[in-house]
Formats: sequence, C-alpha cells, structure tokens
Amino acid sequence: MQVLRERTKILFLACMCMLSIVSGILGVSPAQAARNEVDLSEYFFVATSSMTYSIYISDYSKTLDQKACEAVPQVTEWSEVHFDAETYSNDCRITTRFDRFVNPYIEIDNQGNLTFAAKLLKFEELNLGLPSDVKLTRHDAYLQGSYLTISELSPGAVLDEDDSSTDEAKWMSTSETLIGAKGSVQMFSDFHAIERKAMNGVVPADLPSDLEAVVHTRSITPYTPSPSPTAYRPARGIGTIIKIILVPVVCLFLIISVPMIMRANSRRKEREQRGFAVPLSYQSGTGFSGSLTPGDTGQNPFKLSDDLHVEDAPVVPSVQDYSPPAQPSSSLAKSEIFPGDSQTEQGKNPFAPPSE
Repeated sequence: MQVLRERTKILFLACMCMLSIVSGILGVSPAQAARNEVDLSEYFFVATSSMTYSIYISDYSKTLDQKACEAVPQVTEWSEVHFDAETYSNDCRITTRFDRFVNPYIEIDNQGNLTFAAKLLKFEELNLGLPSDVKLTRHDAYLQGSYLTISELSPGAVLDEDDSSTDEAKWMSTSETLIGAKGSVQMFSDFHAIERKAMNGVVPADLPSDLEAVVHTRSITPYTPSPSPTAYRPARGIGTIIKIILVPVVCLFLIISVPMIMRANSRRKEREQRGFAVPLSYQSGTGFSGSLTPGDTGQNPFKLSDDLHVEDAPVVPSVQDYSPPAQPSSSLAKSEIFPGDSQTEQGKNPFAPPSE
C-alpha cells in the first residue's frame, strides 16, 4: 500500500511538471486562464474642429458578451460599438464622435487655446452585468490630439513626446477621479472653435485647480502645407512625336493641293463644255469667214455630202467605155471651181498630199 501511494504521488508530480512545461511553451499560466479582472481605458482625442471620446473594456473573465457591450449607458445614437472575443479576453470598444463643435470635455477658443477637464468613469457606471467577483484592476486615461501642445497637466499625468508633431498626456493605472490639462492646437484653414457643454447626461467637469506646468524636451513640428503639385506631363513617345510632325505636314499638303485640284477640274469641265473645234487651217475651202464661237466648229471639210451615200455611188466605167468629157472653158472652170488658187490652175486636188 505504501508503494502504491508513492507511485501515485510520483505520477501526480509528473503530470504537474508536464502541465507547467506545456503552459510555459504556450505562454499561458493557470492564473492567467482564470483572471477575474477588467481593464478600462478612456481616450480623449481632439482634432481641428471635432473631438472623439472612446471607451475600451477588456474582460479577462470572458463573461462579457456583445449584448452587454451594446447596452453600456455611455452608448449614444451616433456611437460606434465593436465587440471582439479574443483568446484571453472579451473586448468592448465604444467610440463617440462630437463633430458639432460641442462636447462635455474639451474647449478650444478662437485663438486655439485648449482647456480639458473630465470626470473619469466608475466601473459600476458601465453596468456590464459581470459576476460579482470580477474586479476593475486597471484604469488608464489619455489626452491626444492633432498638432497638440500641452502646457499644464493635473497630478498623476505623464507627458509623452515620442511623436514630434504632437504631445500626449497619460494617466496610467490612476486612482484619480478628476483630470485636466491646458494647451493649444495648430489652427488650420477649416478651424472652428469648440465649446464645452452638457450632452447625453454628461455635465462638464470643473478644471482641477492644481495643474502643473510641464517641461518639454523638444518643440512641436508644425504642419506646413506642401506646394501645389505640378501638373503631370507624360513623356512624349515616338507616336506622339510622329503625330506632332505628321499633322502639320498633312494640313499643309491639303492647303496647297486642294486649290490646284479644284482649278484643274474647272479647266477640264470648261473644255468638255466647248467640245471639239476644227482648226481654221482645215477650213480654208469651206467659204467660212468670221471668228468661231465656243460650240460652233464650222463645216467639217471631210464630211461626205448629204446627198451622196455609199450605196448610191455610181459604178466606175471601164477604160473602154471612157470618153473624155467636154473641155469646159478654162476661165470659167478656174473661176467657179478653183478661184484664186495656183494649184487648182494646174488641175491638182487641193486636199491631196504633196508630191515629191
């Protein structure tokens, strides 16, 4: 029996050792798996003309659900609610944006001077419906902004200068119920003053009287608008260069060639309207006198007589039947047939080719 007890004890110790090794590898301890704790963070962020308030809740007991997250009294009709079931905690995030130049926490006057005061939440005010053994173990608060310079802070705050363009105030694991700060913001073209007024049942808190001046190790780097960007001009490729050269050449060619073509067409039409004209040198025997007009070509000397037809042409007599005609008077023949022509006096055909 004693031996059995010893073996059981050794086996138990071996199991505990194995569990410790596995937990060490996974980075989880039994205490972490059974944390009945809640962490709460409040963020106050100021922009040029608006302010945002956010609540972060991390429930390590993993009993918080989405329904309870959405039922938090601080949720308004314009709030954004996000719920995430992570490995070691159930997280609830509530973000409310005040963009109507009014909020209960931050005031900025027309010169950009900032005044911040807030009464931190109590765990019971969240009404999360968690078991009674779940306790709030950590409560943080942050004042952040865009190009924000902080000059004074309430006790318990730490100034963070990691960002060269803005300051940040942190109240870590604080037990303070009232926090506050003073400072200034850079004013932009769309700047608008912000007032602190009661909203959604939250009354503006009084500014703490024990603010302390902070010491900076660097100056805020102000925002400088960049100059207007130069209009983009794409690089000209070969196609663009060809177009630049070709288009003027084509236009110049059209300007020169079109009038020439039109002038040539006009001349061609004019010739077609006039028709074919017989030169005057071929009309010497026709008795034509005077000048020719367009379309009037005179008589064609090569045209057959209207009363002479090929089919009516007489049969040429044979040599036997030939008898010379009576000789007409030479003066009469010359005057009637060949007037004023030296060649006709010799009895030659005026239209025959010249003899060699």
